Amino acid sequence: MPTRQIWSDLDMDFTAHPNTNKLVLKKDADAVINSVKNLLLINHYEKPFHPEIGSNLTKQLFEPVDVPTSLRLKQSIQDTINNFEPRVIISSLDVDPKEDENGYRIFLKFFIVNEEVERQTYFFLERLR
Repeated sequence: MPTRQIWSDLDMDFTAHPNTNKLVLKKDADAVINSVKNLLLINHYEKPFHPEIGSNLTKQLFEPVDVPTSLRLKQSIQDTINNFEPRVIISSLDVDPKEDENGYRIFLKFFIVNEEVERQTYFFLERLR
């Protein structure tokens, strides 16, 4: 019987388990979703010894909030995931510019390799002051 791959990652909120006081782990799909979000929010040269890893999305947040910028963001997201997250196959990606909120709504649907369930994640990308 083949063994199933289990992924785990630290919860980036650094939440402690109420009983053991140890850091809580994210597992399986939650770990992959966490990894995708972290990968997209890392800029080039922020990861020690791997300056190529990251998406530089925050650099594009200083551009006007419009459709051309959202298309560039979408391409950057696709390239970053395809290059650095081999566990994910993108099925749908929407980058919706929200001019009133000065940011972009990013909605990603994807499959995790060797799974049949489509997963999704949503986050709002905005410039921090």
